[in-house]
Amino acid sequence: MLEYPFFFKAPELQRSLHQYVIKDCQQLKKIVSELRIVLPKYNAETKYVNEYALDLQKYPLASKNIMICEEFISDCLQLNWEGWVDHQGTIFTYGFTDEILLDYGIFSDFIMPSILPDAVLSKAANICKEILQDISFKSSFVNIELWIKKTNYDDIRIIEVNPRIASSYQNQYRSSYHGANLYHSIIKLSMGQTDIGVIPNVQTNFTGLYSCQSVIGTRCDGKFSQLLNLDKIEQEKQIRKDYQSFLLQKRTNKHNTNHYD
Repeated sequence: MLEYPFFFKAPELQRSLHQYVIKDCQQLKKIVSELRIVLPKYNAETKYVNEYALDLQKYPLASKNIMICEEFISDCLQLNWEGWVDHQGTIFTYGFTDEILLDYGIFSDFIMPSILPDAVLSKAANICKEILQDISFKSSFVNIELWIKKTNYDDIRIIEVNPRIASSYQNQYRSSYHGANLYHSIIKLSMGQTDIGVIPNVQTNFTGLYSCQSVIGTRCDGKFSQLLNLDKIEQEKQIRKDYQSFLLQKRTNKHNTNHYD
C-alpha cells in the first residue's frame, strides 16, 4: 500500500499533463473530481486507436479513463538515453539528456549534453541495451528514461521505455551538435540505410552550446506576457534562442487573444 506522498498520473502522458504529487486524502478527492470531467477528453485519439487496433477483451483497460499511483521518488537524478536499433538488432547510442526536476518531482527542463560522468552514461547505455536485447527490439529509434541514485551513481533503474524518439529534442540536438539532424536519421533508418547521418558526440561535434528546453504549464487563462517577457528574453545576449520557433511563438501570442498577448 502506498503512503503519502505518492505520484498520481495518467498512463498516456502528453507533455506531462495530469500528473500530481498527492499529499493527503482531501487533495486526492479534489483532483479525482476534476479528472472525472477532463479525463474523458484527454488523449481521445489514443483511445480511439486502441479500440480499433487492440483486442479489448485481452486489454480491457486500453479504452478506459484510468490513473496510475506510483511511489514518489525524491532522491534521484533523471536521465534520458536515446538510441536506435538497426535491422539486424545492433543497438547504438544517439544521445543523452539530463531531465531537471523541480520540487515534488515535477520535471521542468531538458538539458543536453548531460553533465554526468562518462562512466555513468556508459553504464546507463548498457542497461538500456540489455533490455532492448531481451525484447528483440529492432528497426527503430527508442527513448528510455532512467533514475540515478544521487548518493550512488551505480544504482540506475529504468523508468520507462518509449519505442520512438523524443521529437521535442530535435532543435536541441541541432543546437548542441554540428550536423546532427534527428529527423533525417529517422528517415534514413526507415529506408534501411546503415549510415543514418551525423551522431551527437561531445568529443567530435559538440558546438560548445548547452541547449535547454523548459516546460511551463498553467491551469488558468490569461496573457502569456504575465508569465514571460518575450521581448526582454529576445534581447538577452547570454542566451542563444531557437529563433524560428521563438518568433513563431511570439506571432502566435499576438494573434491568440483568448489566452495570450
